[in-house]
Amino acid sequence: MAKVLTPAAVVEIHRMREVLNEWGEPKFSGAHIAEQLGVSEATIWRVLKKRAAYAAGRKGSGQTEARFDAMTRDTLGAGGMDRPDLDAAAAASLAKMLAGAQAKAELPMSESAKERLATFRSPLDE
Repeated sequence: MAKVLTPAAVVEIHRMREVLNEWGEPKFSGAHIAEQLGVSEATIWRVLKKRAAYAAGRKGSGQTEARFDAMTRDTLGAGGMDRPDLDAAAAASLAKMLAGAQAKAELPMSESAKERLATFRSPLDE
């Protein structure tokens, strides 16, 4: 008889599949997950595609849905708050950032490097 997955194993399959690598792709393949849990790869894909008895398995921990619900409901009323102190701080921060972006940074160079740099000409200089 084939191995039956527990609800905890179904949650683990979804959790492992949600882990992404640096390219934004799933880090663990269906074959790797199947090997870890001791089931066939076809069973893993049935769980992920929510077929048969595994359709009841919930994807993830539900935190994404909870965060989305909190944003849409705005129970704290943060969307309608008027905070001039935060607006002033944001404006000051923006001004500081723009001033830093406009200032030219002088790279530390030796005198000989400065002399060599002065000999180079660019077509844009003419």
